[in-house]
Amino acid sequence: SGEPMTCDLAVTLSNAFDKESEMCLGLSMTQLFCCPDDANAAADPCPFCPGGISADASAIIPDANGLSCSMGIAYAKMVEKSDKMCSDVQMAQFICCPDDFQGAPGETDTAVEEADASITGGSTEASTGGAPDAPSKTDTAVEEVDAA
Repeated sequence: SGEPMTCDLAVTLSNAFDKESEMCLGLSMTQLFCCPDDANAAADPCPFCPGGISADASAIIPDANGLSCSMGIAYAKMVEKSDKMCSDVQMAQFICCPDDFQGAPGETDTAVEEADASITGGSTEASTGGAPDAPSKTDTAVEEVDAA
């Protein structure tokens, strides 16, 4: 909305918020652009496209302030697996690594069901917190991409 955020503005704003606030968490994404060497890796990073990006690395993630898939992977490394932001970050995997969630041609429906179970929290790999919302949000994101 309006002017794009500059790095100077991001630094100024981030200093005005408590470290644990939602605004601070949102602004931390700007580290990837403004000062990537200062971006701290998470001790237990949020798993994101573990098999790599299977879509275009420059594909823009819907509702992520212009973040591309390659930047999404970098951002996920800064988010702790236990953080509620991790489940939000993982939503972009449907855009960035759809091959991880679709059975290869010839695979049985069981593989798809297992993938669905891991997406909705049935696996130890899946984060908890936002998982029950996953299907409706991702369906919307996919529809928006298809419409675009």
